Amino acid sequence: MNLLVYSFKTFPYKKEIEDIFPSIFYFYKLTKDIETFKQLIIQNKPDYVVGIAFKKYGQSCFEPQTVNIFNKKAKITRNGIDSYNLFIPTYLNFKTSNYQSRSFCNWTMYKVSEFINWQHLATKLIFTHISRKDIIHLRKFYENCFSL
Repeated sequence: MNLLVYSFKTFPYKKEIEDIFPSIFYFYKLTKDIETFKQLIIQNKPDYVVGIAFKKYGQSCFEPQTVNIFNKKAKITRNGIDSYNLFIPTYLNFKTSNYQSRSFCNWTMYKVSEFINWQHLATKLIFTHISRKDIIHLRKFYENCFSL
């Protein structure tokens, strides 16, 4: 399976996730880097795109959808649809979030979802907020679900 994984410059445990995903893409400047990431999607035509952000407190979780809201009220895309559903893997015992992020995490996945939709790709999109203690589960997840 073809997999594209991304995270953010603020992720505090880069070494740990790079050991699992050596070709991980990091967002530093959102509007510039989203264009680079779109090119990676076109080149790789991934089966899955996985976004990983840090969760400081509480249990790791999957986001069930991405919404067309950035921060409190701003639209990510002026005439874009309200939300895109995300794929929730069943292998990991992470909870599903009861609310959608509205920060840069949501912004990137909304833009990726929108692009995948425009390109008519069958790519499944996954987004997780992960605590340090659960990073080890990403390796098991990868080995069980995505290894060739």
